[in-house]
Amino acid sequence: MYLDIIRWTDDEHGTFGIIRYNDRLICHSLELPDIDNKPFISRIPNGSYHAEIIFFKNKYPAIYIKDVPGRSGIVIHIANRTEEIQGCIAPGTYIKFEKTGEKVVYESRNALKNIVKTVQDDKHLIVRVIEI
Repeated sequence: MYLDIIRWTDDEHGTFGIIRYNDRLICHSLELPDIDNKPFISRIPNGSYHAEIIFFKNKYPAIYIKDVPGRSGIVIHIANRTEEIQGCIAPGTYIKFEKTGEKVVYESRNALKNIVKTVQDDKHLIVRVIEI
């Protein structure tokens, strides 16, 4: 089945969107801005990718996105700010402006738990990254 990352805005704070599974909303997403798919400083390209659950940094389950052109180690993992993702994807239950003016995702741990719980039985998981 499909885990969709639907990007709806790209600004100086990053790329924000939603994550849904089979058309059911799960949470919000945060990625780096688009900088020509450069490793560690850019979001991944739009496309469809095979994915699987891994044990991230031997700490918790996360979603590993496979076969991204020109990239490796792309994961949906716990993070709140762009400086914590290095090209990966941060889930969050909501988006908020900090007092500093930075836009971030909150409750990333809960959002990731919901994603993993939702897709855990999907042996043929496909992540589709779509820009609207």
